[in-house]
Amino acid sequence: MKVDFHVHSSNRSPCGTSTEDEMIQAAIREGLQAIAFTDHNLLMPCEKLEELRKRYSPFIILGGIEISFGMEHIVVLGIQDKKLESHKWRYPELHAFCRKHRGFIFLAHPYRFNPTVEVDIFKHPPDAVEVYSANINPNTKPLIDELAAKLDVPKLSNSDGHRADLMGKYYNILDNTTDSESRIFSMLRKGKFVRAALDR
Repeated sequence: MKVDFHVHSSNRSPCGTSTEDEMIQAAIREGLQAIAFTDHNLLMPCEKLEELRKRYSPFIILGGIEISFGMEHIVVLGIQDKKLESHKWRYPELHAFCRKHRGFIFLAHPYRFNPTVEVDIFKHPPDAVEVYSANINPNTKPLIDELAAKLDVPKLSNSDGHRADLMGKYYNILDNTTDSESRIFSMLRKGKFVRAALDR
């Protein structure tokens, strides 16, 4: 099961250049079975998420959000709560909120903007760390590998796609196919997947 867990759209991300439909259609053309929309500080409305799921079934569409902490970005999956759209989160509070609501949380494109990580991920470790994406410098991979090893968490490959032509370049191949979010997140936490990065 091929999944990209970090996708944007022009519907909610100002930096996005392709619509939700364009991103989904491109993902399907590239052979993916699922994507997660993770727009900046905004959730896809539940009714829109359900509409897209029905329209593109059996393709799986997950809801998510990318939350900024200064120059550090954290992606949250599996929680459709408007509280996530608040810009007043502190990272420890967000981490506790995600644990309480059984969401999945990962560090997006570490070291993209700074040589250090600006949130306390050692005291409050995420479920995973992104190691490949269109916005990760290949030269930082050794640092990300070391970080993930210290945290003892899996590494993800996601497009961080803001336009349709990035679909299918970075994704994760899960061991089993399922439409259950909890099972998807369980496979990720257990490392039951392999990464694909076509240009690395």
